[in-house]
Amino acid sequence: MVLALLSAAVLSCGTHTAGATALKSPSTGAACMLRAYRNHCTPATYELAVMGVDTIDRRTFRIANCHVLVSESFRVVPRPPQATIRAVCTKLEKTPTDIVATGCTGIHVARSFSLTH
Repeated sequence: MVLALLSAAVLSCGTHTAGATALKSPSTGAACMLRAYRNHCTPATYELAVMGVDTIDRRTFRIANCHVLVSESFRVVPRPPQATIRAVCTKLEKTPTDIVATGCTGIHVARSFSLTH
């Protein structure tokens, strides 16, 4: 019973807001996700909101079964968010300037997603 509860636990790496209109703050969530991925693909979640003058690009990242699952929605304020894009990425890696999910597939998705901007 205890083992089942422990295996179902998901690490929350928090949220981060980036972009021209966001308050400047360091992102610890992306590094948390990278540590979780490198630690035998520990299940984890993280949300990034990239803010523009009147836009919000919201990305949710989730580690599951050694894949990074990404869902992304785009919103022009005050309209509701547009359709969500979903991707499955095969790797999470650190570059000299970023942490990115790479090898992503899905319908109309980018091959990689930044976890910091």
